[in-house]
Amino acid sequence: YGSFVPFFDDHFLILNIALCAQHGVFDYDKPKAYTARFAEYGGIHYILTALMDERVPPGLFHPYTHLEDCVNHFGEKSGYSLVPWQFQPRYAFLHANCAQEPDLHPLRAEMLRRRGLDQYPAVREYCDGYGSPPEKFGHREGYVYYRRTVRESATVRFSVGQRRLYHRFLRVFKYRRATRLKREIGPERPDALIYFDRYRDILPLELASRRHRTSTFGSSEE
Repeated sequence: YGSFVPFFDDHFLILNIALCAQHGVFDYDKPKAYTARFAEYGGIHYILTALMDERVPPGLFHPYTHLEDCVNHFGEKSGYSLVPWQFQPRYAFLHANCAQEPDLHPLRAEMLRRRGLDQYPAVREYCDGYGSPPEKFGHREGYVYYRRTVRESATVRFSVGQRRLYHRFLRVFKYRRATRLKREIGPERPDALIYFDRYRDILPLELASRRHRTSTFGSSEE
């Protein structure tokens, strides 16, 4: 999909039903997207992307975000990974699976408190019920996160370093043709590697989605 629509989150789809009906968006039996070739790489998000590309006329689908600046509950870049905690600083959107992951309640309470939302009685009651010592949390750019153990920090730094090296290798060797075409044709050619570059430092799913207390790398700081 180049620099167009690599994926999107189905939590936020706003449909103009009249316009969809006008263009026959819903008039299908079994679209090809349901058997997308690369579904294993992006799951339902990839299938939805392929469905939009197949059914919606060009220029009528408008993604509001590509999630490239999202962070997880440890403040690490997690992108579009399906994680228990996903916060996008640019829009202050928070997705938190606290019902499935009760350990996230204190973090959400701290987030609400730091953003001043505990001025409302119901929110204040929630924050008071899940209060935790401030030293459990780090904070930056308007959001909070759980502090990591030294071992976790080292593992994350190593993973990011590996991804940067691999990114550089692919840029120089495997994708050199796309880079050359962009340079030769100029700005009128869409940059096929724009999201490849933006996701360079995003952690792999198994690392980005690790849990707070039952981490693969040992318990996080309490």
